[in-house]
Amino acid sequence: MTVTDALRQLELEDEDNWQEKVKRNYRRLAQKFHPDKNPAGRERFEEANRAYEFLCSRYSKESDSPDPKRIILILKAQSILFKRYGDVLEPYKYAGYPMLIKTIELDVGDASLFAQESPLLPHSAEVVYHTLNCSALNVEELRREKGLDLLLRAFDRCVAVLNKSSKPGETGVLVCGNVMKCFGVATKFQLCRDILVEMPLLASHVCRVLEFEVSLFTLKRSHSLNCLC
Repeated sequence: MTVTDALRQLELEDEDNWQEKVKRNYRRLAQKFHPDKNPAGRERFEEANRAYEFLCSRYSKESDSPDPKRIILILKAQSILFKRYGDVLEPYKYAGYPMLIKTIELDVGDASLFAQESPLLPHSAEVVYHTLNCSALNVEELRREKGLDLLLRAFDRCVAVLNKSSKPGETGVLVCGNVMKCFGVATKFQLCRDILVEMPLLASHVCRVLEFEVSLFTLKRSHSLNCLC
């Protein structure tokens, strides 16, 4: 089947912007020819169904936008890797900071951050924490990449949405928890402490997080919080 064939089956003649029209036409045809409603329309229904599946598959392969759910799986895998095998990875520097920092920058600057279906920021911040907790080499690398300043920006963005009704799994809560753990690890190193003490908003942000039990829920198993306080 070609794209032209599939579009014809869904009664779409114009190949321009077909992604915006294909679902609408498929639903219309499915309702019209579904065998439960139209026993004589089974063949036409199956043709439309095959065409719709083909076009959806073709579009997903050609799409320029990465799938955030796949990226989240990669980030989760990295967190698990550094958490379980930190002793093995300790002598090595994490090579993914440039891309990870770019990902965090994009999410921090996204006006729709808290409306995203699959936000990357909580998972990105968690990877940062596990890499820092794994090796001093990573702490120094993140400091050189100005990652501590970027984490503060993420903290700024997320702490503002915390309130008494916040839930443990919400983006703002998860990000605040992971960023505080990152800063907790960073306090063990003098060069990082020198940066942290020059962050005037950090102390007030930490106090705001501690106001809400939901945030403590994400931090209760971490000794890094004690270091940060």
